[in-house]
Amino acid sequence: DAVFFVYARGRGGGARSLLGEASVNLEALLREGRDADRAEVRVLDQGRAVGMLTVTVRAVALLRRVRSGGDYIAIAASGLRLEPAVIADPAVETVGLEIELLDRVDARAFASPVVPKGDGRGPPLDLSLAQAVRVAPGTDRGAALSRALASPDDALSDVAIVLV
Repeated sequence: DAVFFVYARGRGGGARSLLGEASVNLEALLREGRDADRAEVRVLDQGRAVGMLTVTVRAVALLRRVRSGGDYIAIAASGLRLEPAVIADPAVETVGLEIELLDRVDARAFASPVVPKGDGRGPPLDLSLAQAVRVAPGTDRGAALSRALASPDDALSDVAIVLV
């Protein structure tokens, strides 16, 4: 899965708290033979809707070729619409986004700017984060992806996208 974790910070940049999560299943993309392109994914907190996140996960071609050659996984997130309860929550002041690939193969996180949560009346929050990450045979990421695709454990193929 590509898992998107939504976090918030209160006034003064205090500790972040988890608002909810959403996911795109990589194996389902492969089975259906199509990437998620600007897909609207519901962000949930223990079954309660928190918002909708627009995401792009381009990985089908790579997943098809992972054993025969290197390629890139393209991941993007753009607009985030928060639910009214989250907008009204005074503990949530700002949101941002981080991406972590393949179960912490590397410690480098890709991050968007942190933006004010807004009042919910305008367009979705612009988090504009897009990354193309090379996953080639013989590299740590390539080996991690091969292990993830061969494993029955879906968690190994997670792409964690964290809203902070």
